[in-house]
Amino acid sequence: LGIEIPKTWDEFMAACQLAKDKGYTGVFIAGKDSRQPANLMDIAATTFLASCEDKGYTDQLADGSFDWNNWTPVSQLLMDLKAKGYLNVDCVTCDPVDAAPRMAENNILFLMSSSPDLIGQAQEINPDAQYGMAPIPALNDSYEPAFCGGEREAYGIWKDTENEALCLALLDYLAKPENVKIVCEASGKRPAIQNVSPDLGSVAEDYATYADTAIYPFFDRVYLPNGMWSTMKTIGSALIGEEMTVEESVQTMQADYETLREQN
Repeated sequence: LGIEIPKTWDEFMAACQLAKDKGYTGVFIAGKDSRQPANLMDIAATTFLASCEDKGYTDQLADGSFDWNNWTPVSQLLMDLKAKGYLNVDCVTCDPVDAAPRMAENNILFLMSSSPDLIGQAQEINPDAQYGMAPIPALNDSYEPAFCGGEREAYGIWKDTENEALCLALLDYLAKPENVKIVCEASGKRPAIQNVSPDLGSVAEDYATYADTAIYPFFDRVYLPNGMWSTMKTIGSALIGEEMTVEESVQTMQADYETLREQN
């Protein structure tokens, strides 16, 4: 499209409009899986609420003083993407297995995902298309784009296992550099173990480009009470299905936050 990678959400929405004008899909969501719209909000919350640290939102979520009106832009983003026609027309019913094939059609501008392995899958289908990874747009020009991240590929042993020796042997096998390399290349993720150099294809350059970009943990895991991922799946699906207003989604988030915070 001849534009730079968006650095703010305003630039992101402008890019989606340009994509729509050119006949492309701005953002792809496989909404048959309720985790997909929830994941988009979880990712967006990184820069709407977490990385703008001077606003103190995450501290307020921790101590219970958060004003839930500040969640409104997160739900509004999802609603606007749908209302403005920036999402794929089958965003409510599309299956996640279609993500990589859709990317390979070279018709999608953005896919908000924590799964870089989709790029590898798409490249297998269409090696000629160009794919890349970029950080989440910043709230505005006063802030910087950021990533959200988690445990990547993690393996452990059940505390009550009756096969500890066998499990330890498996972990020892998985931790061998040659096997870490295989897992990283399959998942498209960087190694957590030193002296491993996987071939990450087109995203390798992006990892290097954004090496100094801040990474925040997945929003719901740290800043929301346990159980609210289910709430986000509910409101995300309802928003793109036009079964809930933004105001109702905010009220639902607040109610579940208060209930689950007390329980936890």
